[in-house]
Amino acid sequence: MRLCYAIDFIGTVFAIFTILLIIKLYTMKKTILFFVFSVCLMSIGFAQDSVPQMAKDHFTSMYPTATDVEWDVENDEIEVEFQLNGVKWEGMYDMTGNWKKTKRELKKEEVPQAVMDGLKASEFGTWEADDPHEYQTPTHKSLYGFEVENGSDKRKVFLTPEGKIVTEMTKSKT
Repeated sequence: MRLCYAIDFIGTVFAIFTILLIIKLYTMKKTILFFVFSVCLMSIGFAQDSVPQMAKDHFTSMYPTATDVEWDVENDEIEVEFQLNGVKWEGMYDMTGNWKKTKRELKKEEVPQAVMDGLKASEFGTWEADDPHEYQTPTHKSLYGFEVENGSDKRKVFLTPEGKIVTEMTKSKT
């Protein structure tokens, strides 16, 4: 009889120990999840705080009606994604806050006809053109960029709204 009580006692202790271990693991899991979540929130806050005021001021003056604004600091570049009139745009700044460019993806049918005509009339007219984007830069209010390919030769080509190639920006891609 005493043996049965001893086995019951050991079984009960084991069950209590198991329950406490499960509670401890569950609590640790919640603690770890809370920690990871906190680090993520802090990094988002850090990205917002590390954006130079000059970049924020420039952005606000250029795009006062922008919505869904999200800043991201990576390596030596600051990116800002935003919506403007329902269209997704992406801006780029250097780490001191100087504006480099803003761009948005385009469908080929959104590219102005003058730009398509200029591309066809250029030395890249027979090349395959993909990935059209509209750009704004400090030196160009509006540009259109394409990735063009002819066999193994790949380049990034930029044109003005009038369809003229911007030679100083056109470059080979490796």
